[in-house]
Amino acid sequence: MSHALTSEPQNTAFWDERGYFDTGDVATIDAARFMQITDRSKDVIKSGGEWISSIAIENIAVTLPKIALAAVIGIPTPEMGRAAAATLTTQAG
Repeated sequence: MSHALTSEPQNTAFWDERGYFDTGDVATIDAARFMQITDRSKDVIKSGGEWISSIAIENIAVTLPKIALAAVIGIPTPEMGRAAAATLTTQAG
């Protein structure tokens, strides 16, 4: 199952004032307009006064039997300031 972040009211917290979705990733876009994520601007997420390592969560997630890839980002929440959100890709089969 996949979900899209759109301009629907429930998703507006994800977009900045310029209309960008800031994941904190560092990327390049080539002449063919393909984007390659090369780094992350920061690898920790401050949530409710605690620092959460996105890399630690990703490393744990990929040890699960059916998970091939994991990416963890901080998303804004009114309760905690930011919360960790994981995007997971399952292994084929």
